[in-house]
Amino acid sequence: MKYMKEILSKIINEGYKVKINHREINGKTILFMNYRKMVNGKTTQESKRLATLTGTDKKADLQKINNAQIYRAEFEKNLRTQSNIFKNDSARYLVADYIDVVVEAYKKNARSNFFCMKNHLLKFAGERLTLSQIDRQFCQKFTEYLQKQNLKCASLYFTLFKQILYKAIDSEIIYDMPYLRKMSIKKNRPLPVCLDANEIAKIYHTPTKREEYRNAFIFGCFTRLRFSDLFSLKFSDINNNRQTIKQQKTQEMLTILLHDTALEILNKQRQKNHTKVFNITSYVMWRRYVPEITKQAGIERRITGHCARHTFATQCLKQGAGIRTVQKLLAHSSITTTEKYAHVVDEMKDDAIRSLPKL
Repeated sequence: MKYMKEILSKIINEGYKVKINHREINGKTILFMNYRKMVNGKTTQESKRLATLTGTDKKADLQKINNAQIYRAEFEKNLRTQSNIFKNDSARYLVADYIDVVVEAYKKNARSNFFCMKNHLLKFAGERLTLSQIDRQFCQKFTEYLQKQNLKCASLYFTLFKQILYKAIDSEIIYDMPYLRKMSIKKNRPLPVCLDANEIAKIYHTPTKREEYRNAFIFGCFTRLRFSDLFSLKFSDINNNRQTIKQQKTQEMLTILLHDTALEILNKQRQKNHTKVFNITSYVMWRRYVPEITKQAGIERRITGHCARHTFATQCLKQGAGIRTVQKLLAHSSITTTEKYAHVVDEMKDDAIRSLPKL
C-alpha cells in the first residue's frame, strides 16, 4: 500500500487538461487517462487505458508512469492540433459575426431574441470581443451585468449566449467549458396569485351563465384539484365525505376530507344527473371562462384556473396548517415546491407581532 502510494505520487496532472488516473481491477493497478469530448453541446467523458503497474518492480513501474505521461502530453498536443483551436490570430472569430452566422439557421421569429442578447453582449464587452476572450470570469461578469439591467429576459439571454458558445465548442473553435452548464440566471418568479375568503365568497354567490365552471373553480379552491382532476372527477370518487382520486399529473392516489362548501357544491351537481361531477368541456374553455367569471364578481386581478390550487394552499396555511402538511395535501414531491407559499407564513408572523399588546 505504501509502495503504491509512493509510485502514484509521481504522476503529474497539474497543467494538463487530460488527466492520468488509476483504478484497481482484479488486484492490479491500471493507469488510464480521462478527457472530455463535446458532442451536440454535451460533454462526454472518454477514457483510454495506458499501462498496468507490476506493484513490485519499482524501476519498471516508474518507467511505465513516465511513458504514460509522455503519451498523455503527445495526445493532448495532437488533440489541440486536430481540433483546430486557435491555430493563429486569423482563425479567431468576432463574437458579433459568429452570432450572425449561427442565427441564420434559426427561424425568423427566434432570431429577435438572439439579436437582443447580442446587443446587450456588445454593450457589455464591445464590438471587438472575440470568442477566445470568453472564459469563466467573463461569463460570470456577463451574468452580473444582465441581472443589474433588471431585464425580464435576463435568464433567456444568458441561455442563448450559452447556446452560441456550445455551437463554437461543437465546431471545435474554442475549448470545452464544463463550468458553463452550471451557470445560469434564476428567474424571479412572481408570488402565486391567490384569493382571500371574501373573494371566494363573492365569486361563489355571483350569478353567472358559466355555473359549471364557477362551481368547478370554487370546488378546486377547497380541494386543491387541478383542471385535469376536476375534468375527470366522478361521483363514485366520493365516499363518506372523502374524495379519493388518482391525480392525472402524478398518477398518485390521494384521499382528503371534503369541506362543507365542497359538499354543498357536490350536492348541487348531483341534481343535474351528469355522469361526471362537472360538465366542463375543455382546458381552452376553462382558461377562457375562469377570468370571465371572476371579473363578473368584481375582481380586477386576472385570475386563472390554477389560482384555485394556490388559494387552497394559502388558505390552509392561514388557518394554521404547517408547510409540511400543505406539501402532503398538494402532493408535492419536494418541500421546495411548496415553499413558494412561504410568504403567507411570513405575513402571519408579522400579524402575530403586531397583535402583541402595548405596555
